[in-house]
Amino acid sequence: KPWQMWALTAPGIASYSICDDKSAATFSDLLGDYQGVVVCDALSTHGAGAHENPRIQLAGCWAHVFRKFDEAKLNFPVAEEALALIGELYAIDAKADGDVGRLGELRRSQAPPLLARLHDWLMQHAGDTHISIGKAARYALTIWDRLIRFVDEPRIPLDNNATERAIRGPVVGRKNH
Repeated sequence: KPWQMWALTAPGIASYSICDDKSAATFSDLLGDYQGVVVCDALSTHGAGAHENPRIQLAGCWAHVFRKFDEAKLNFPVAEEALALIGELYAIDAKADGDVGRLGELRRSQAPPLLARLHDWLMQHAGDTHISIGKAARYALTIWDRLIRFVDEPRIPLDNNATERAIRGPVVGRKNH
């Protein structure tokens, strides 16, 4: 029978669940009484599950956005502009060197003008969703409110790469398991 593996991570821990589906109900069941922010991709299940649970706020994953533009750059070199702007977001975080207070200051002062430039750029390229660059821009704009949530909360990571790394082993080895 087909199954879906879910992974929930927090600093220093990963929890795996094997479920029958990726429904909003399953998302909600897995989170249980959790109250806070979930960093995730744009799977509609996440949005539906969070809509049903006002204790949950979704934050977008910049690595997913980056990957979409990285794929588009082969046919649309202008995608390098979006990649550079996203790279600057990561550079801001790197300046904090792990200091959460400093990270908050840097994000609040440096990220908004950068995000405004990126938003304008996305608006210019989101028109034709039949091509990869348009799809990538539309993806980012659709979840824009989630993507910018990190600005005011330094504990929100820019991406969910910790979870992506946590599922690598089970996903790569699923046939052997």
